[in-house]
Amino acid sequence: MFYGRLGVFAWNPDVKAGSTVIVKQVGSMTRNAEYPTETLVWNAKGTALTRQTVPTFEPKPGAAVLYKVR
Repeated sequence: MFYGRLGVFAWNPDVKAGSTVIVKQVGSMTRNAEYPTETLVWNAKGTALTRQTVPTFEPKPGAAVLYKVR
C-alpha cells in the first residue's frame, strides 16, 4: 500500500510476497516522472487493486512527517 499524499509505503509482514511487491512498486515509481499522490493498493501478485478500504496511516508519536494527520 502507498499513501501518496504522505509518501509512505506500508505492507503486511504476514504476507511473504508483501515486501517483494513493495520493492517492485517502489522501483517502478522512482523511475517514473509522475509521482502518484493518491493511495495505491496492490495484492500479493503486484496487481493494482481498486475500490479497497484501507486503514488511515497513523505515524508513531514523535515521528518526522511532512503533514500532520488529523
